[in-house]
Amino acid sequence: MGKKALEDQQFELIKAHVLNPDDSPLPESDRILMDRWTTAARILDEYPQKNKAVKFLMLKYREISQSQAYLDIANAQRLFNAMNKFDYDWWHTWLLNDIVKLIKKCRNDKDIKGWVMAQSNLIKALGDRPDENYNPRTMEQHNFFMTLNINGENVRFDLNEIFELPELKRKRIADAMITPITIDQAAEIIES
Repeated sequence: MGKKALEDQQFELIKAHVLNPDDSPLPESDRILMDRWTTAARILDEYPQKNKAVKFLMLKYREISQSQAYLDIANAQRLFNAMNKFDYDWWHTWLLNDIVKLIKKCRNDKDIKGWVMAQSNLIKALGDRPDENYNPRTMEQHNFFMTLNINGENVRFDLNEIFELPELKRKRIADAMITPITIDQAAEIIES
């Protein structure tokens, strides 16, 4: 079996390394990479522009290339919750997948206590169920209007009526939004 990538390491191992890098459970190659990503995240906190962060990261780690520095910056943005652009969806998916793997492992090992703890973590990660069911027919239950300013006068259009118009007439309305038309012309388009 091949070596796991740093992204595939369990969350607890990465967390233990970040909290105590001197007594890290990660393999040596992953420690070096994790230290670079942590440094990249700290640089991003100070200098959120990617190109500046890359320059500072390359000053600190002279052995890496510019493309590797950009890759490290991107991974730091994905992995660490900082003021830089954080990909919450990626992190949440990663966390859920890790918890599901733990549930499967506990079930296979017949570890009931670990299985229950992992399930409670999964419930916390998923969040509470919405109070009311989402109604996918919301568009059918409400009227939506679009107001257009035509020659200084506001004209109100029902969106359902616009969606029911043939494509050619919708195109004429869209074109009319760019070129000025009179109220009479707009009414003529809708009524025809």
